[in-house]
Amino acid sequence: MSDQIEIATSKRKMFLYTLGSIAFVVSGFFIYKNESNLKFIGMIAMLFFGLTGILALKRLIQSKAGLIINSKGIIDNSTATSVGFIPWQDINGFQPIKVVSNDFLVVHVKNPKAYINKEKNILTRQSLQYNLNNYGSPIAINSASLVSKFETTEQILLKASKKYSTTSGQARETLNRNN
Repeated sequence: MSDQIEIATSKRKMFLYTLGSIAFVVSGFFIYKNESNLKFIGMIAMLFFGLTGILALKRLIQSKAGLIINSKGIIDNSTATSVGFIPWQDINGFQPIKVVSNDFLVVHVKNPKAYINKEKNILTRQSLQYNLNNYGSPIAINSASLVSKFETTEQILLKASKKYSTTSGQARETLNRNN
């Protein structure tokens, strides 16, 4: 394992997310304009998919890697709610989860509230709190936005954890494999 591993954001997936969002914004617009009893749904569709389209387009244009793994820790840029740098000494373990059809790798950390409290954006803070309440950690690496498969990303992180982790073995194993 080299000193640093970078897993790129999938430009193809971000492009498809952007196109899908545009299609739903247009659909929402037509619902808003043509269906008097569904105007609210059309407006919500335009707002929600407009926001997701902007986020996907931003990720498409960005050149930074979706995930960077090195001797100091993990730099997570895999989602709009990513927390950025997570030092190895903060990591207690990993837990794979599936939400609908998306695979996530939850990163359990020693002080999850610290990651939530340092976030300035209220929507991101609420999303991190939701993750903590539902998955036991605010940090969830989304494999859907990365070029590598979920299992590959998971194995890379476990191998790096074994190599660099300073905690007593707990971060070296995937937690709750059956969840």
